[in-house]
Amino acid sequence: MRNVGLDRATVVAAATHLARSVGIENLSMRRLATALDVTPMALYRHLPNKESLLDLVVDESLRSVPPVDPDGPLIPELRNSFGAIYRLAVEQPGLAAAMAARPLEGEVARHLGERVLVLAGRHGFDDNRAAEFLVALFGLTLGTALYRSSRKDRQARLATAGDDTPTVVRLRDAIAGVSARDDQFLDSLDRLAAGYLRELK
Repeated sequence: MRNVGLDRATVVAAATHLARSVGIENLSMRRLATALDVTPMALYRHLPNKESLLDLVVDESLRSVPPVDPDGPLIPELRNSFGAIYRLAVEQPGLAAAMAARPLEGEVARHLGERVLVLAGRHGFDDNRAAEFLVALFGLTLGTALYRSSRKDRQARLATAGDDTPTVVRLRDAIAGVSARDDQFLDSLDRLAAGYLRELK
């Protein structure tokens, strides 16, 4: 068993790596301890509980997201950053669910939020609108990713739609196709941002 060289940063880095390989939903203190070759109790010297570990892993996962440039153009900056969050969430559905369920108040998330709020303010959003916009961006991003993940390999269910839902039957291929397209998310993001910008005119 390893007795030296373990610190909070090492624990979080190892947990983030492990979550990517086994899924954050399968991350446990015992599994992490095994990966680090320490006893589970050794982890509790650096983290109070599993919940705090999950908060840190979710936050650390956002470090790969390109930062928003507060001085840049609104829609391209949001496409760049939130497009990356969306792809991350689609690739790791467990992480998307954890992001949706957790407060997202870690250092990385706070800095991302700060940059989005400053960007929105520079484009004419007042404080209340900027706050609404930030929440709407995360809601759209995580909601779309979770919807897409939940429909993966389940498109055949619409094939059982009956005569009582003729519009669903007629549009079932279109509905299934929309949930599988990355460009659908980016189009929705553009529309969301454009709608807020129109209100400012």
